[in-house]
Amino acid sequence: MQNNPVFTKLRLSLLDEPKPEFKTLEELIDWYFSNGTPMLIPYDAEIFQTDDATAISLYRDGQYQVELYLLHAPYSIPMHAHPGIELTQVYLLAGEDPKPLGDRNNASLVHQDWGLTIPKLPPGEYHGTEGMPLRKTRGQVMLVFERWPEGVRPTTVAAVWKGRSVGPKHDELIRRYEQSK
Repeated sequence: MQNNPVFTKLRLSLLDEPKPEFKTLEELIDWYFSNGTPMLIPYDAEIFQTDDATAISLYRDGQYQVELYLLHAPYSIPMHAHPGIELTQVYLLAGEDPKPLGDRNNASLVHQDWGLTIPKLPPGEYHGTEGMPLRKTRGQVMLVFERWPEGVRPTTVAAVWKGRSVGPKHDELIRRYEQSK
């Protein structure tokens, strides 16, 4: 295996460059996008799977984390909350009607919902897609920006769940998180 010189330079610059001490979720989001959305997957990251999604941490600094979520179609997310975790979501692919943003002749078009951000959810606020039409034909891709409580090791927001789960894999993930506390 050989190191790619571009990635080596990027990795060293991101690791050596002083990062701000984040005080708010907004500071993390601003820093993350201003620095080219670094994918510095933590050394102890795990690929988490539930019955409708796959997630991995792309970046973590103390109590702040960025997770990449892939929601698999069809899906309907029950109303739920993540006690103690403040979060916001930025959509990279969403919606059933794939309209491009920009010139239709451009091969690198992005989905019309790319970059849409839901307002910040305070810790414990309920959200979900329950009651909306079932998302049948397309999945969804989003970045979830999180601030975890002091003294709690960030894992995945899918494990810190209050409300009806999405199925047996999800139940097991929640149980495993509860047992590790």
